[in-house]
Amino acid sequence: MAAAPTRHPAAMYPHLPSSKGPQIRSCHVAVIGAGAAALVAARELCREGHKVVAFESGDSVGGTWVYSPSVDSDPLGLDPYRKKELMYGQVSKSSHNYRAPEPFQDQVVILIGSSASAVDISRDIYAFAKEVHVSSRSAPDKQPASKKPGYDNMWLHSMIESAHDDGTVAFRDGSSVLADVILHCTGYEPQSSIQLNNQKVGTSLVTPFPMFEMQSKWVASVLSGRPALPSQEEMMMDVEAFYSKLDAAGIPKRYTHKLSVYQFDYTDELAAECGYPAVEEWRKQMYVMSWENKVARPESYRDEWDDHSLVLQAHESFQRYCKASI
Repeated sequence: MAAAPTRHPAAMYPHLPSSKGPQIRSCHVAVIGAGAAALVAARELCREGHKVVAFESGDSVGGTWVYSPSVDSDPLGLDPYRKKELMYGQVSKSSHNYRAPEPFQDQVVILIGSSASAVDISRDIYAFAKEVHVSSRSAPDKQPASKKPGYDNMWLHSMIESAHDDGTVAFRDGSSVLADVILHCTGYEPQSSIQLNNQKVGTSLVTPFPMFEMQSKWVASVLSGRPALPSQEEMMMDVEAFYSKLDAAGIPKRYTHKLSVYQFDYTDELAAECGYPAVEEWRKQMYVMSWENKVARPESYRDEWDDHSLVLQAHESFQRYCKASI
């Protein structure tokens, strides 16, 4: 563990405010973790002239980008509050420890959650498992379970109502199954520093994967004292106004960070506040086309795509970036 070297921002980014603007200060910053987001945060903090130390509990950097066949001890299987789920030998585990589909051969599997992990894992295991049941919070309670289009052994259910001693799991849609495995695809356990209210993040800082680079640039510039921030009262009034709009639109607060295509308006706003260019147009188009491709080709979108011209623009952009960095 060592402090990263620092360079004054004025030497690297001549477009940043000069001495006529807000005074630039340097801070000592601790970055917790050394995964993808943390590495970008450390880089942007260093570029801004801060002194940075990254703390990583593992023996390598990269976080979830570093694949390992080994798995962590699974707290879900050890949780005493889930004893009923495990009484007859039923396995309860986190998707974080999923590695391969073969262990699910001829088993009845319930996946709790219906976002990225659940979508990928369900499609990975369906050819091995006897049955795959996806429990989704988005599915109405009274809507009967439905078979997923294109699959003979995969069903979509509403949320789980109860789990019984014999391994039977009942759903709010009135159906039930005798499950061998319950796989929790519900995201990572929130850390104690993150304050939650109805599963929305409070005033603590979070950096979601698609936009953590621009968020890191913004945080680094704020620590330097460059952007003029509103008062805390103004910030909270703006937050409450935002949640009022969500409520009026019937959107649960847990979807606060589900920005979809609006994420680019958000990142462009951050860029403008800290003096950086907006997100390139080819990136925005590639995001939209990739999402459309995933919907159209759920089984082959990773291997087939129609945005070759955008890939060429990305390659040219990266070449210019590499030349400018030399």
